[in-house]
Amino acid sequence: MTPGRRLAITLIVLLGVVTVGAAGYIVLEHLSLLDALFMTLVTVSTVGMASADLAAKLDAAGKAWTILLIFFGIGTVTIAFTNLLAMAAGGEIRRILGRRHLNARIAAMRNHIIICGFGRVGQTVCRDLQSADRPFVMGDKDPNATAFAEKLGYIYQLGDASLEQTLKEAGIEHARALVTVLPSDAENVYVTLTARGMNPGVVIVARAEQQTTISKLQRAGASRVISPHMLGARRITEVLVRPAVVDFFEMASAGVDLEMDQVQVAAGSELIGKDLRAARLRDRFHVMVVAIRRSDGQTLYNPEPGVTLAASDMLVVIGPAGASANMRRLQQVGLEAGPPPTSEE
Repeated sequence: MTPGRRLAITLIVLLGVVTVGAAGYIVLEHLSLLDALFMTLVTVSTVGMASADLAAKLDAAGKAWTILLIFFGIGTVTIAFTNLLAMAAGGEIRRILGRRHLNARIAAMRNHIIICGFGRVGQTVCRDLQSADRPFVMGDKDPNATAFAEKLGYIYQLGDASLEQTLKEAGIEHARALVTVLPSDAENVYVTLTARGMNPGVVIVARAEQQTTISKLQRAGASRVISPHMLGARRITEVLVRPAVVDFFEMASAGVDLEMDQVQVAAGSELIGKDLRAARLRDRFHVMVVAIRRSDGQTLYNPEPGVTLAASDMLVVIGPAGASANMRRLQQVGLEAGPPPTSEE
């Protein structure tokens, strides 16, 4: 029995005893609701008959009802309170209330990322998303995995990700992306099918252990399929053939001294309608635009200075660590907040 169900049953039993006890006094003795509740609570709580005046007015039926409450009600209430104390001592009540708080946070999330699976790959993805300050929900059916996620401060959902109810509780209808990195390819296919059916516009990144599963995941609706074995083999080859290039991209990915990032031109930005030369991104933010992805899917690599920017353009930029974050923040409200031009401009 889950802690939540156990707590609910305990509270229902307590409420039932009080309700039945009060109803008995109302029917047999015609007491008011307040007097009936008072008599019931005084009796089952073993406080004693502090209501001497009311007790003196009881007839034979009322006294018989009080005796029944003493025999059956006190025992039931004692067991229920013992159960509550055990749950409180074990931290179960705190976890239940914490779960309600997490559910409320998930319900309020928009454009977040759902991570299905908390193995080695899932843990790495969650850690990187947290470092990048991206909102996400981690889901796993293993209670040990979610307990570990709770210690790390992650928002998590316990349940089978291939079930619609679990994905719904994780906010799939409002999610921007879903990553499924479960241990088996079959599970990842099921999760992809379920998620695609619930949110046709969500970006789905799926893990494939076997090369033959890649096409199945794509047919199931995966936007991107990642094979760790193939990526590892390619990285080994790159290290052997182009080590300097690998070092450069690793440094850019780490974002310590140099970073590569993407920045979207927001609606209302002053960048809209300007070409790269007029935008002066390199002068203001020390970033270099290496590619532009248009809203229609067209990608311009190494764009010319005369290329005009439009709303929703995705700019792939390279620059010092932190430059892209500053650019992302300022370009949404215009470039007036940027550093002033130099005397040479």
